[in-house]
Amino acid sequence: AALLETLNEATQSTSKRRKDLLLGLIDLTPSQAIQLLAPDVRKRPRDVFTASLLARAYIQGRDPEKALEVLEHTKNIEKDPEITYLAARVTLLLKDVEKSLGLFETLWELEPGYRDSLVFLVELYGTMGVYEDALLYLNSAPERPMHTGEYQAMLARYSLLSGRFLDAVEHLNRATLVRLPARIRAQVAKLQMHMNSDRR
Repeated sequence: AALLETLNEATQSTSKRRKDLLLGLIDLTPSQAIQLLAPDVRKRPRDVFTASLLARAYIQGRDPEKALEVLEHTKNIEKDPEITYLAARVTLLLKDVEKSLGLFETLWELEPGYRDSLVFLVELYGTMGVYEDALLYLNSAPERPMHTGEYQAMLARYSLLSGRFLDAVEHLNRATLVRLPARIRAQVAKLQMHMNSDRR
């Protein structure tokens, strides 16, 4: 009971620092978490909080089918943001790209910008070659992180893929003004090389 209370407090906390601290105190393997949570979820299958924790444990334990089963039993897919987010992630793990994209779109309608749903939406549209829609979501994100290098790098990439060369150059210039993670630095360097070769 005390562990569930700690998990609940961590999940509900609006302070990222406090949330990370609380979750850092809980060291459970996926199998331990499943053993702890499964009986409670069986009693209350529609409880969003415990069901989402159990689904995450199944995901970490590499059992996406079981995770999806738990999420479906809540009857909250396409109603609750967290359940919908997890269902979208799970269906992507199960390689059902179209269903995953549909769930991420529904999530966007429920709560635009929920967690890292923007990245998933943009990358899924990019994978499908629908670059204009990827840009549409990037430009409609609430409280867009305009000054973050990663966001600008994404804008540069999809502007370039959409044939908007001048926009791509502008966003790429902004991306290089800030310190970027190594992964993003590599993407930006690749974009710069691509643009320089196009100019010749």
